[in-house]
This record gives sequence, C-alpha cells and structure tokens, in this order.
Amino acid sequence: MHRSGTSLLAGALAAAGVDMGGQLTPGRGNPRGHFEDLDFVRFHDAALARRGAPLFAPAADFQPVLAQDEERAARGLLAARAGKPFWGFKDPRATLFLDTWRALAPEAFFLLLYRHPVEVALSLLRRGLQLDLQLAPERALDAWSAYNARLLAFRRAHPERVLLVSVEALTADLAGALARIAERAGAPLAAELGAGVLEAGELRAGLEARELDWSALAPAATALFAELEEAADLPAPAQPAPRPARGFRDPARDAQFASEHLLAALLARGAGDGGASAERRIDFDRLHLLAAEQAEAAGRAHEDAGVAWGLVRRLRAERDAARALAEEAEGKAQRSAAAAERLREQVLEEEELRRRLDATRGWRLLNAYWRTVRRLSAWRSR
Repeated sequence: MHRSGTSLLAGALAAAGVDMGGQLTPGRGNPRGHFEDLDFVRFHDAALARRGAPLFAPAADFQPVLAQDEERAARGLLAARAGKPFWGFKDPRATLFLDTWRALAPEAFFLLLYRHPVEVALSLLRRGLQLDLQLAPERALDAWSAYNARLLAFRRAHPERVLLVSVEALTADLAGALARIAERAGAPLAAELGAGVLEAGELRAGLEARELDWSALAPAATALFAELEEAADLPAPAQPAPRPARGFRDPARDAQFASEHLLAALLARGAGDGGASAERRIDFDRLHLLAAEQAEAAGRAHEDAGVAWGLVRRLRAERDAARALAEEAEGKAQRSAAAAERLREQVLEEEELRRRLDATRGWRLLNAYWRTVRRLSAWRSR
C-alpha cells in the first residue's frame, strides 16, 4: 500500500546493491525520492486508466488480464533489463498486478511491505494529494484493506517466492531485515550499506493515542492487520520500544496525537450514521471548519506554550537572581563572621592588655607606698 515505507525499503535495496532503475521519481513526502522506476509507473497507470480502476478504490475482484499490446509492453520492460545481474522495481500499483508479474517473470522474488492502517491513513491525509480521501477519510482505510488483502492472499498462495515484512521490523533492525532478504532471495546485498539510509525520525512508527480502540473504529482493517502480523516473515517486534511521554515542547508528537483523535472522531461519526457513504462524506464547509478549529487550537496551544515558556524563563531568571543573592549573602555572612571573630580576638587582646596594665599600675602604687612607709619610718627614727 502507498505510504507503507516502500520508499525506505527501495532506497535501502538500491544502496545495498540492487539496480532499482534509471528514471527514479522524486516526490513530495520523500526527500530522497520514491525510488519508483518511471517506466513501470507509467505502465501501471495506463493499465488502470484503460480499465477505469481508481488508484485508491480498486474493486474487490479486480484481476486485470493484459491485452496483447499491454503484454508486449510488459515483456519489453523485462527484456530491456534482462542483462542486469540483479535488478528490481518498486511501485505500490504493482500490488494490483501481482499475478500478472508472476506469470510474466516466474523467477521474480516479491517483497511485500505492510504498515498499520491508521498510520497509513494519517500519512495519506497529511500529504493531502487525494481530495477524495480528504473528504472521506474512511476511504483511506478501505484502500489500505484493498491493497493489503491482495498482499496476504499472494503471500499465502506463493510463500516460496515471497517475503512479507512489517515496516516496524525494518525500522527496528534495517540491517537484519536486509540480511534476511538477501538470504531468501539469494542476492548478494551489502546490508550495512543499505541500513545507512535510515535516519532517526525519518519514518514515523507507532501510534501516540494508545487509549483509542481502533478495533472498534475500524474493525475490518484491524482484523486484516492482525492476519498480516500472523502470516509475516518479519512481523513487528514482539516487544516494541516504549514510547517516552510527550515533552512540553514536542509539537510533532502532539500533532500526531491530535490527528489520531480527529480521525477517530470522524470514523466514529461515520459509524454512527449507519454506514451510508453519502451521509459519511464531509462537505467543504465542514472540512474548512474542522481545519479552522484545528488551526485555532494549534494557535492557542502555541500561544499557551509561548506564555508558559516565558513564565518558565522568568522563573528561571528569578531563581538565578535569588541564587546569586543567596551566594552574595552567604559571602557577606562569611565575611561578617570572620570580622566578628577578628573583633572578638581584638577585644580579648585589649582585655588582656588592660589586665596587664592594671596589674603594672598596682605594683607601681604598692612599691611607691612601701617606699613612702620606709621614708616615714626613717624620718621618725631621726
């Protein structure tokens, strides 16, 4: 399915040594490009247009049988690449033509990638290129189910030539996944080089609003996801890494959290309408109102965050000033204590000097008295 991490895997394979084509498409939402060979993309688009099959709403029984000119074109694409030692192509549209390509290239090895339906739906809505999905977000989940039901059926029918991989397994250990692919496909891949394309935070993995019950909001998609996990060769890790609590300044995760709740509200409203597709659509006024409310809420949150951070900065400045005053007061107290100690010593010294002085004066007076007594005695004798 589109937005399932296929560009990440195709880029990793290209870095690991697989020839993914000469005309690789750039695109919005993937800084390094989609790694889709334009020849195959145009072939699939033309085949879908010829049959009037919408890209995100294929019929449940859509099984294209190529016309003679289409089959010649497809075989020409394969023949033009037959001399390459190891090559492949990536295109989510090929999910609708799996049996066709298996018949044309029986030695091909198929890498099938899946991702949680809610993550895919939110990624499609964030990208904002499909107006029909914007107006009716539940269609994104319907498209996910249409594509991934084909993946699961093809994996069950041809397990020997297929590797079914969870995108969470890729992000958890890309080098290990590439090594497993090399082993199953019999391809010499430089797994470590391929693993180097993944940058931290490049692909969002996992949901933020753990309290939402998606099995009740999207029962068909979540049930199919559970079947994919059970059938996968590389399912999601049994113990996903714990997600830290959202910090005070974590707008990306906060936006993800809000988006999940908004999608849940839209799905719940649709379910409450009895499932009638015409009543579940959102008109432009409603869509604009929801967007305005979200923008206003985001603006308020941004303002509140700014006010809060201003308060934090002021409190920190006051704390630093108080700490400086405390340090200054402590220094003054220490200096005052030292001065007091010196003063006490001076007082003691002065008292000792006074005592000595008093003692000296007393001896002088006493000596003078006895001298006088002796003189008086001498005068009396005379």
